[in-house]
Amino acid sequence: MKWTTKDIQTYQKEKEFIDTILIPLMPLGFQQEQKKAAMASEYIEILSQELERLYQGRMLLSLPFTYYSGENIEDKVNRLESWIEAWKKDGIKHILLLTSDSNWREVDVSERIEWVPAIQLQGLSAKDRTNLCSDVAQDLSLILTKKWS
Repeated sequence: MKWTTKDIQTYQKEKEFIDTILIPLMPLGFQQEQKKAAMASEYIEILSQELERLYQGRMLLSLPFTYYSGENIEDKVNRLESWIEAWKKDGIKHILLLTSDSNWREVDVSERIEWVPAIQLQGLSAKDRTNLCSDVAQDLSLILTKKWS
């Protein structure tokens, strides 16, 4: 399920079956960081959509948690923790945080952040992008099944 009116209505009706939220962490960068941030965001967006497709009846894809790459780390963590807490209060049991920003690997939050290295998708056909992200999503499925058990 995606962050659309139709899917949110379904989520609200079927909350008892939807126990997982996927929150993509997406950096906003300027100047030299802009291209790198865009590349990472594009990859995480496609990968998140593929995961949502695989687990459509069980997972809700949240709007991305967007942050300025130069933002104070404590501020980012506090904002992210408030998102996590709000989803838990809404009844979500499992939260998957997904990023290609290696800076999050050093950060301690209440939920584990899954880091995947960004892959440049520029120049790949739509089919190749989908196939690549599908393969990575299958690998991430192992993490999800551990969370669910």
